[in-house]
Amino acid sequence: MQPYSLLYDLKPTGTRYNLPMISTPPVLSTRNSFGDGNGDDTSILSVNSFFSNIASLGSSISALSRDLTQINSFLSGEATGDLFERSHVEKAKFFQFPTDTDTYTITFPLLNTVKNPNGTEPLWKKNYKFIMLFCMKNMIFRKDNVAYYPPLFYDLIIPGTIRLPYTYVESVDVQPLGMVRILSSGDKLFEFANANISIPVPEAWMVTIKFKSLIATSANLVLSSFADTPITT
Repeated sequence: MQPYSLLYDLKPTGTRYNLPMISTPPVLSTRNSFGDGNGDDTSILSVNSFFSNIASLGSSISALSRDLTQINSFLSGEATGDLFERSHVEKAKFFQFPTDTDTYTITFPLLNTVKNPNGTEPLWKKNYKFIMLFCMKNMIFRKDNVAYYPPLFYDLIIPGTIRLPYTYVESVDVQPLGMVRILSSGDKLFEFANANISIPVPEAWMVTIKFKSLIATSANLVLSSFADTPITT
């Protein structure tokens, strides 16, 4: 994972989520493409660009030489064959580095009707706090009329499948299921909230989270899902 260590300068928050993948588990797949362009570096100094330019130059010189020979033969009365004969110089095709990245979707329910042991916080409160805090962490936070903090990045690990060290939450969708009741928090839920809040609580919330990678999939990421190697920045 060393090639990725300097991409982003991040600081850990110390928070770890263990999310159940109730939805269809992801199947690792790959898509490759080769083309005439360099696909990775448009610099004139790149090796691919150098050889591509040489091949194009050779093709142009070959075509010019052929045309001059045919014109000379025609003018001297010795023209033979097809004056419109064509030639093609085969050029190497280069790997096209992917510009789009993979998205992984996780869907799971949060049940609000499960009984809790006496003296513990009701489950619906824990579920509500998770939803609210997780959504706020993945929004921008304005410092003033110019500057803001961006949403958080995540190190997403799907055991035995892939590891994506730099992902962000593309979307969070929370759908209420069942009958909705208005419940009172009874005490202070958050440090920034009032002591008592009225909250519409359904029988369950269905949560869908989409994680999108910031880097293209490589064999390094697949191997890291088995080794669970940490990223050091």
